[in-house]
Amino acid sequence: MKKIMFVDDEVLLVLAAEAALQAEGYEVAIAFDGEEALNKAIDFAPDIVLTDLMMPRLDGAGLAEALVRKGMNVPVVVLTAVPESELPPEMRRLFSAYLGKPLRDETLVSCISAMVG
Repeated sequence: MKKIMFVDDEVLLVLAAEAALQAEGYEVAIAFDGEEALNKAIDFAPDIVLTDLMMPRLDGAGLAEALVRKGMNVPVVVLTAVPESELPPEMRRLFSAYLGKPLRDETLVSCISAMVG
């Protein structure tokens, strides 16, 4: 079973995504900011991380960088309402894919299945 980590500070979005991903047969860990996600990722060892860009304590870009520093070679997908074209190139390089908000369950599941099966 593939392991998915979903990180966002919007509680309802996190819970909806968790339910949608579990319904697809994924094992899901959730976190509400980058620091919590980083701490959980070490034990959970996700196959993919989906993270909001703007969060308290540690944002999505900081989380992506911290995962690399911890030696975790895992694809990180950014979820944000900021248009992809407005993200600086050095930030875009941190992420394996971009998903815009508002996020639809079908888009979420399609992205994950394309990246990790």
